[in-house]
Amino acid sequence: MDINRLLGLRIKRIRKELGMSQEELAEKADMNVANIRQIEAMRGNPTMESVAKLARAFQIRPMDLLNFDCEYRKLEFYEDPEQALRDLIAPLKPEEQAEIISLVAMVVSTMR
Repeated sequence: MDINRLLGLRIKRIRKELGMSQEELAEKADMNVANIRQIEAMRGNPTMESVAKLARAFQIRPMDLLNFDCEYRKLEFYEDPEQALRDLIAPLKPEEQAEIISLVAMVVSTMR
C-alpha cells in the first residue's frame, strides 16, 4: 500500500475518532475542504505543510500522524494541554511530579 493511501486512511480514521466532519477539519487546519476530500480519497499528494496543518488540527505531532503502526498505538487527544501533562505525571510520586514541572518550566522559559 502506498504512503498517500495510508495517510488518507489515517486522516479519515482520526477525523472520525474525533467526531469531526471534513468541513470542521478543513476549518481547524486552515485548508480547503476539497483538499481534505482529495487526501482522504487518496487522490492527492499532500505537502509537508498540509501534514503539519492536519496534525495541528488533530492536536498531535506530525510524526504521530505519519506513524502508520496504528494497531499497536492508540493516540491520545487532549483539548487541554495542561490536562495532558497532568495525566502523564499522575502515576509519579509528588516529588517526581514537582521535578517534571520544574523541568517543563525551565524549557518553556528558554522558548520565550
